[in-house]
Amino acid sequence: MKYKAVVCDMDGTLLNGEHRVSERSKNIIKTIIEKGVKVFLASGRPYPDIQYFKKSLGLNSYSISSNGAVVHDEQGKEIMYYSLEKELLSELLNLPFGNLHRNLYTRNSWYVEVALKELLEFHKESGFAFQQISNLAEKNDGNATKLFFLDESEKSILDFEKKLKAKFEDRVSITLSTPNCLEIMKKGVNKGRAVKDTMQKLGIPLEEVIAFGDGLNDYEMLSLVGNPFVMSNASPRLLEALSEVPRAPKNTEDGVAQILERLFLK
Repeated sequence: MKYKAVVCDMDGTLLNGEHRVSERSKNIIKTIIEKGVKVFLASGRPYPDIQYFKKSLGLNSYSISSNGAVVHDEQGKEIMYYSLEKELLSELLNLPFGNLHRNLYTRNSWYVEVALKELLEFHKESGFAFQQISNLAEKNDGNATKLFFLDESEKSILDFEKKLKAKFEDRVSITLSTPNCLEIMKKGVNKGRAVKDTMQKLGIPLEEVIAFGDGLNDYEMLSLVGNPFVMSNASPRLLEALSEVPRAPKNTEDGVAQILERLFLK
């Protein structure tokens, strides 16, 4: 089969244990681009963060950010944008959230109420950083793409996920990028929808698309494309949900690069 596109999640997938793209990954991506294959980044990260990696990899392609809430074209023009309605976000922000850490993404910014220094490790390479404010409600202006909650305790996140789904599942999209990160977007927003719409615009059949992911926020995307790969380090819930999907080696072992080398360097 002739593959026309590769869609790659970032954290836990393309990025290694230091949250960087290895030289091995850079080299194979360069090689497949020269063969005419489009490479897309699809991440829960906001656009300015993804843009850094897109440039460093020399990608001339669309980028999917905030779990599919935002899509930019090759020139960086925003072509899709789905925000949380102000009234709905207000309801979500008024929920009792205990000791969970609340974060909010807007088009180009990241807001937190508590500055967790360990979060900066994820964005050390790009230099993209959060802004600390006293209350996320200050930024409820209709431009919020994603509200997310963090906690060291997976049980606390799981308990909060159950409460959210009981009250809001029919009104918002709820997913986990990691077992410690619960994310909320506009209803119907996910990476799968964004990938489908993007490929349709570009005339690329989904059957000829390869995709890699490791979190539950990659489920729709991996379920949609013709050639999905789940990282071996993926969320146990994703591994169970996609038990028939081929496994890629761990991100710390350059798993994406290994699969791409096997597929394109035969």
